Amino acid sequence: MVMDRATKFTMAGVVFVLLGVVGCGDDSSSAPPAEGGQRLKIATTVAPITSIVANIVGDRADVEGIVPEGTNSHTFEPRPSVAELLSTADVVYINGLQLEEPTKDLANENLKEGADIVELGTETIPESEYIYDFSFPKEDGKPNPHLWTDPTLARRYAELVKDDVSERDPANADYYAANYDEFSRVVDGLDEAMRESFATIPNRELLTYHDAYAYFATTYDWDVIGAIQVSDFEDPTPAEVADLIDQVKAEGVPAIFGSEVFPSPVLEQIGREAGVTYVDELRDDDLPDEPGDENHSWLGLMRFDFITMTEALGGDATALERVPVVNVAPDNANVSAVSGDRPVDLRTPLARLSGVTCSYGGAPVLRGVDLEVAASQFTGVVGPSGSGKTTLLKLLLGSVRPGAGTVERRDGLRVGYVPQVEQVDWSFPITVAECVLMARTPSLRRGRRLPWSSRDERAEVHEVLSRLGIEGLGGRHIRELSGGQQQRVFIARALLGHPELLLLDEPTSGVDVHTRHEVLHLLDDLHRDGLAIVLTTHDLNGIASHLPHLVCLNGEVIGEGAPRDVLGC
Repeated sequence: MVMDRATKFTMAGVVFVLLGVVGCGDDSSSAPPAEGGQRLKIATTVAPITSIVANIVGDRADVEGIVPEGTNSHTFEPRPSVAELLSTADVVYINGLQLEEPTKDLANENLKEGADIVELGTETIPESEYIYDFSFPKEDGKPNPHLWTDPTLARRYAELVKDDVSERDPANADYYAANYDEFSRVVDGLDEAMRESFATIPNRELLTYHDAYAYFATTYDWDVIGAIQVSDFEDPTPAEVADLIDQVKAEGVPAIFGSEVFPSPVLEQIGREAGVTYVDELRDDDLPDEPGDENHSWLGLMRFDFITMTEALGGDATALERVPVVNVAPDNANVSAVSGDRPVDLRTPLARLSGVTCSYGGAPVLRGVDLEVAASQFTGVVGPSGSGKTTLLKLLLGSVRPGAGTVERRDGLRVGYVPQVEQVDWSFPITVAECVLMARTPSLRRGRRLPWSSRDERAEVHEVLSRLGIEGLGGRHIRELSGGQQQRVFIARALLGHPELLLLDEPTSGVDVHTRHEVLHLLDDLHRDGLAIVLTTHDLNGIASHLPHLVCLNGEVIGEGAPRDVLGC
């Protein structure tokens, strides 16, 4: 299995020592509970904030994250079931600066008496220091909210948390203060290493997919020359792309940076036409590795990003590589998403195949397959015809049983399935709305299935069609639609059951380039909303190379990881 680059950085030869980093956080001796005899219950939003909070409160409070990693936090809208979590929280820590308005609104509607929302970013800097830029123009009234990528501001987040939890839980105030002191020393060490490594970079100019480094750039003397993702979170216009290509050529930067979570074909095009390296590895709020792993923390995220920037721009990252990734207190946060009606623990895979072999009466189609599908993961399965791609989806769906090995699905897992369009009889006399309604949960009355849909079900169909931009097509016959519209209809049908996992079999097979891009952008949006997606494809250049995670299959798994590592299989 191909390892994430962040896992490859070893600790061998570490000479960078942070005195007492682990000591205070490792004190798991009993302490008095918070006022009222109950442990503090804390809700957080984006993963970096969850990690910072966990470093301060350690094992003395319960921390629950809300926004799934790999999700566009700017557009994330929590499902109503998040209200239950928010109604039990003593405090909700959000970034503020208008980053998580839907979550904030839901919290305001459901907080219990005495509970508060603390906007860490809003309280960290005054309005006079707000930064407006490419992705966050001033006329829209929303400042750049990414303060946590500047370690000096992340320290202030930690200080605010320390002060707030100490007031709410005075019995553990000394513990929180000690953890903050150690966290501050960690930030000092990281800051020193950053400045040492950055001094070796010939030209500190940054062109990224998403402008998450504006405050960082001010503190560490970088110049952000542009961001591809514009304020409406769509791709820039062709004219804007041409201007950026000219600017990259004029500035002479050796590399431009994309997101590992949200690959940008446009940024890749700019790099190719400007003749510079395209590095698609940066993350702004998606922590490296998996929950529980060494690098899965705010510190691990910062170290990874800054090493990536330094090396790509021709600098020496040795000082940063010496920084040990250590939490100052036990990180017991439950980083969860809410999908459908209940919280989802991201530490538990949605599905797991172990040693699976499958055949249809002859030679095995799949042999000894081991695979995990994590919550909020976006995976493409590539391989030649007959390699077992469709069979793999059917195993995950549960419509095919393995001949050997095991297929485990999390209890109650909701799965949506979109078949190949070639399997659809487009002459069947059915409208778009009727097609989507076929996925509804049957209404039961006196043990009989009702043949008609309810008002609520029709409203839900309209809602899902609106979400996919085809709300005006409900009364059209399915054969009257374009290829992109037809795919959206069957994706809508799959979404009607509120799946946690969406399986798609060759969703761009036989469609033109425009439709392919349309489907890819739609799936990217769904993934950003927290949906786990597994799709099969044989389109290596048009689809597979733009996905964050690939599995290369040919009867068995012969490669897994980022596209740059797998496509050589």
